[in-house]
Amino acid sequence: MERNYPIAIVLVDDDESVNYINKIVIRHFGFDGDVIPFDDSELAFDYLTGITSDFLPKLDPNARYLVFLDLNMPNFNGWHFLNRYLTLHESKRKHFKFVVLTNSTDPQDKMQALQYADVIGFARKPLTINMFKDIMEMFAVGKRIG
Repeated sequence: MERNYPIAIVLVDDDESVNYINKIVIRHFGFDGDVIPFDDSELAFDYLTGITSDFLPKLDPNARYLVFLDLNMPNFNGWHFLNRYLTLHESKRKHFKFVVLTNSTDPQDKMQALQYADVIGFARKPLTINMFKDIMEMFAVGKRIG
């Protein structure tokens, strides 16, 4: 996959097996950048704000990040995550785009998720190679997915 900018993918789902499978799908597609899974959404949020540790790659101030975010997580769910994200300064937010990846079949969830300007897509689990291909194409050109 040719690109003219750095990119990393952040997976946020409280189910470790979902993150593992998503990482396999992403690698099988041929993505060779960083794929950073989090099963704790608050730690993921800290990472996006620049709070990190020695075992995680440092945020690249020139990179663009694609975040796959589950909605239904304990304590700090996807809605809390997105609402807190809105409190960040625009200089931080410009580096991130989100795809809500969920089991939800509620059309209201999709409508609500797409109200957030940085949510470029809403997809049902499981992530497939074709879904990922479509997402990456839309991410590359800065458009929303379907």
